[in-house]
Amino acid sequence: MREIIYNLIAGVLNGIKDNNGKEVIRHVDLWNQQTAAPMEEQSFYLPAVFIEFGQVDYTTLTRGRQTAKVDVLLHIVTNSRTKRLAEAMWANEALCNLICERLSGNTEQICSGMMRTASTTDTASEEWIENVDTYHITAHDNTAEREWLSTVLDTVELTTGLAGEPQSAETHQIVLNN
Repeated sequence: MREIIYNLIAGVLNGIKDNNGKEVIRHVDLWNQQTAAPMEEQSFYLPAVFIEFGQVDYTTLTRGRQTAKVDVLLHIVTNSRTKRLAEAMWANEALCNLICERLSGNTEQICSGMMRTASTTDTASEEWIENVDTYHITAHDNTAEREWLSTVLDTVELTTGLAGEPQSAETHQIVLNN
């Protein structure tokens, strides 16, 4: 489930373009304490977004279907060297709001919504501003149900005919969309 959510979010983030068609976010990756080391030791371009997963709470439904509720933290890192701190913060906030707009409007089959629920800003570094936005996501995994249906319902016997007339049995193949 995490991989699917990561790929969905990364796809949205990588699809954000400026007016010239250039990608706005230059680096997307999993969170691994990247901002703990000085900028000179980093190997990513700014602005960058790092995706961190909180605990995933699964609810198993019938036939193996699952619903997962997870908090995803987006570490949104922008350059603060080129501007006064206030200007850099507002630029970072504008990017955070743009990301929120794109993710909240995303209605892929797997997610019933991505809602930003919290936001914190860290300006301790002289080199960048790191904003951590928390998104609550409810995701649905119907893979097990589709597999179950494909084995149980390969063929279904249906009885056809009008009331009072002799009944005939017909076999119909059920085709599932994956």
